[in-house]
Amino acid sequence: MSLKNIKKDLLELQGAEVKVFGQATTLPARDDEVTVDIIDLVDAFADYEMNGAMACNKLNVESVDDIDGLEYDYADNSYNWSGMASNDFDYKFYNTDDGGFVVSIKFHRFGDVRGNYTEDAFLLFDDKNDFHEIVGEQMHDFYIIVEKLEFLCTSRITDEYIRCSAKTNTGYIDADVLAYAKSDVLSELVKHKEAMA
Repeated sequence: MSLKNIKKDLLELQGAEVKVFGQATTLPARDDEVTVDIIDLVDAFADYEMNGAMACNKLNVESVDDIDGLEYDYADNSYNWSGMASNDFDYKFYNTDDGGFVVSIKFHRFGDVRGNYTEDAFLLFDDKNDFHEIVGEQMHDFYIIVEKLEFLCTSRITDEYIRCSAKTNTGYIDADVLAYAKSDVLSELVKHKEAMA
């Protein structure tokens, strides 16, 4: 599956009516989120994408169906990071004969994180660090005002905490917040500010 089709699928799911464990559910839209929109990561990988035929050629297999059966060098799921991505993703690194890596990556659509992923897209990297650097660069900034103080808050795919900072007359107030909605971030920042008083 191409990243373009993955992006289309994930965008169509935002605010869509779906069934999760047989129960009708409306998926969240992106209007008031504190998470990093996974579409940003999909877009960031576009320059590294290769089609299935190229991936097969690099990995010396006949079909993309054979890739999943290959021994991989490294694999992970972003769910394990407890990070702030709107959708988790699962990926595997496969060594190529020329010292590079083919990465198969798929994105969770909705429901139980153990299933319901897109089909795989394939990426080509010379170095594992390039992949992880792109993931680490994806962030989402938003502002929260607490008693006339404006906090700049930043969430990242690789971090479960939202990093918030506000400039005061005497310096900065910094807080690492564990929250999943703006209202929760506000509550945590109010508590943090009161504890400092």
